[in-house]
Amino acid sequence: MQNFKFFFPSRPKTSEKSRLWRRVVSFFLLPCYGLVGWLRLAGSIQLWDYFVELNLWPRPLYIALSGGIIGMCFTLAWLFLLFRVRFGWIFNRIIGIFFLLWFWVDRIWLSTRAAFFNQLVIAFFITGITVLWVTVFNPKPNQSQMEANLEPQTGTGN
Repeated sequence: MQNFKFFFPSRPKTSEKSRLWRRVVSFFLLPCYGLVGWLRLAGSIQLWDYFVELNLWPRPLYIALSGGIIGMCFTLAWLFLLFRVRFGWIFNRIIGIFFLLWFWVDRIWLSTRAAFFNQLVIAFFITGITVLWVTVFNPKPNQSQMEANLEPQTGTGN
């Protein structure tokens, strides 16, 4: 197997510098998603009467609830990242997957045909960024990091 190392190089271990870089990207990306959700909630409440008058579909209640859920989930994911909660990376992946499923169901079944095609480039951009965030910028912690979080802390070591 030594002769084939050129063709099948071993995968380098993730360094702390790249792990920190990924964490910083997630740290600034998650509030953007959360802000979009909170703005969706605020906009639907502020323009509720106007949306009802327009007979907008989906109804303003759906827009408000989905915005609040998106804002709450991504804010919680950001807090888990900030406080280094042990299961935070799993929560982030689940939120990312559910967000993408909801996003495309919302695009396909609840938007108009013209809006779907006019916003298709933006939809693919959001999908790409979300997939990158879930897979690359949200790595599973090393086993040593997980064990370090479980070890009891002693006072002075005596």
